Amino acid sequence: MYDLIQALAIVVYLVFITFYGKNFKVSKLKSFLLGVAGMIIYLVLVKFLAWAETGFKSFGAENGIRVYVLLPIFMYGLAKISKVDPLKLFDMEAAACVLMYGVSHLACIFAGCCQGFQYYEGTKMYNIAYALTGTNMLPVQLGESICALLVFALVFAIGHIKKYETHGYLLCIWYIVFGAERFLWEFLRDNYKVIKIAEMQQADGYIGISNLAIWSALMFLVGIILLIVFRNIEKKNKAKTEDKKAVTA
Repeated sequence: MYDLIQALAIVVYLVFITFYGKNFKVSKLKSFLLGVAGMIIYLVLVKFLAWAETGFKSFGAENGIRVYVLLPIFMYGLAKISKVDPLKLFDMEAAACVLMYGVSHLACIFAGCCQGFQYYEGTKMYNIAYALTGTNMLPVQLGESICALLVFALVFAIGHIKKYETHGYLLCIWYIVFGAERFLWEFLRDNYKVIKIAEMQQADGYIGISNLAIWSALMFLVGIILLIVFRNIEKKNKAKTEDKKAVTA
């Protein structure tokens, strides 16, 4: 079931970006080819970064969060090669990627990975977990998927309202909102904490900052930086347009 859902997520991504590209005046064929190229880059980076995390000894946990931080670099190069406005490609990928994440993360429910802490009976967190799932764990995977799909809905809605004249801002919104909520979810996940702050009495683990929480925070910061950069680009383009109008007037 895990592999089936992962494959479904890739298909959803490719179908969506193929038809979504027309809103940015990119043909279906070019949108599809960009989606295929983007997916290849994504899969290679997921494997490579998981390998690098273990010191190139083995393939560790694979997660798209690491790839998303580096995505603008590769997407910019892909945009230049395909002669598509990089800002348009950024906005196309923003909706497509977060949609794919929302679908693909559902696979973790069936695989039993990315689960929450196992809370001790009698604690408040145990009572909350038991009320929701009938077990001693919170449904972290389901929560993450729902949040990702809500971010997708937000990005999609803003693009539609702005008539897709978004100048790269959809990517920034995705990075900022998704990075923030993904960072918060990490505090409920039972995984290795890179920075341990204090022992967590209610769970078999530690309150701290995990590897993926750090990557999520980086995603948030990259979103802020790109927002500033894209705003400056937009201002310069407006200034150039006004100067041309003044010359021809």
